[in-house]
Amino acid sequence: MDTVLQELIRYADALLDGMSPNEKLDWLKNKDARDKLFEKKPECFLPIKKINEETFQPYFAICNRGGVTDPDMIASAIKLCKKLVNNDTVDQIHLTNVLKKLISLHKRYTGGPARPYKQAMLKRKATMRLNDVMDALQRR
Repeated sequence: MDTVLQELIRYADALLDGMSPNEKLDWLKNKDARDKLFEKKPECFLPIKKINEETFQPYFAICNRGGVTDPDMIASAIKLCKKLVNNDTVDQIHLTNVLKKLISLHKRYTGGPARPYKQAMLKRKATMRLNDVMDALQRR
């Protein structure tokens, strides 16, 4: 339920916001804003791993400045990740895994709010079976 609500908020925010994707990226230039969001919601950043370092650095922002997952932010992270594919300083295996995750997230968050199709179908089948039982009982 939480993810459906979050996606509805994201969808409504995108409709009401009216900002272009470039305007949405402007807040990333402010280091204080990035650090503040990372402290509040570290899941809004996907890490990158450099070749000679053991630690992961938060690098790819997938949320807007409000902390809600944003498909425009994910699309810009995909573009940035594709630019880093042939970079010698970045671990390429980790980068391909991050790119796959970004593409998966982009598919998930585009196309409007999610609809719980499987749950609706299960409810429909259960309701149909109950109606059949009620009809059979009324015929007796």
